[in-house]
Amino acid sequence: MHGTITNLEESRCVSENELQLTYKIDTSTPSHPHRIVIRFIFAPDTRNLADAEVIGLEGLGVEIGDLVDSHVQVGDVHGFVAAVLMRARAAINS
Repeated sequence: MHGTITNLEESRCVSENELQLTYKIDTSTPSHPHRIVIRFIFAPDTRNLADAEVIGLEGLGVEIGDLVDSHVQVGDVHGFVAAVLMRARAAINS
């Protein structure tokens, strides 16, 4: 259900402590949708969120440094995904 709501295209475990999620954020052009990739790195011993990286926002002019810091500090993966998708979609639709 989460995938359908957020246009999650792919989810894969890259390693034991890394999760990579690919989202389609622009569905207005089905033949060339814009995609972003969110990578989460978890601390191996505690499985707490250690870092996050977003690929695909470069051409949209979206800054997310503040989001990374604040959401990693509290370990809020869901909130981070929601905030990144909201900013990316707002940039695409503006």
